[in-house]
Amino acid sequence: MGVSISYVKAWRAKEHAMELVKGSPEESYTVLPSYFAVLEAKNPGTITTIETDENNCFLYYFMSLGPCIRGFRSAIRPVIAVDGMFLKGKYFGTLFVATCMDDNKQIYSLAFGVGDSDNDASWNWFLTKLRGAIGEIDDLVFVSDRHEKHSKGSFNCFFPMPIMVHAYFI
Repeated sequence: MGVSISYVKAWRAKEHAMELVKGSPEESYTVLPSYFAVLEAKNPGTITTIETDENNCFLYYFMSLGPCIRGFRSAIRPVIAVDGMFLKGKYFGTLFVATCMDDNKQIYSLAFGVGDSDNDASWNWFLTKLRGAIGEIDDLVFVSDRHEKHSKGSFNCFFPMPIMVHAYFI
């Protein structure tokens, strides 16, 4: 074609095209409450929560689908694996997940959350919401990745006498 443009110009054009197709992160955050309202209306028992700070800026969100909660309480063994992953993008943050394993050895999603960072406050908030979603479970076991935040007893604050299993996954 004989066109020569700089890397920066090509990158900006790609970013602009992606924003036209997907929308901006700011727009996504503004539609999150209405998305959660529809999610709760279409999936009975679904629990969603959004928290903002005093300036109405996003801090945390939690989501656990009603069918997943009912399935966990009725058919899944009481073992929950929890982990957090760093989010990359304009606003960063941490994605928190709570998963289980069903009888077919398939991953069973229980809850998701997003926090501002991987710190004690975010983990405490996520675990509080998780406890509210699943209630009290006898002989509940957690599997984590031996991160220091998990070994400070953060689970003991929210769940009565859980057994903590530290495991490395390779």
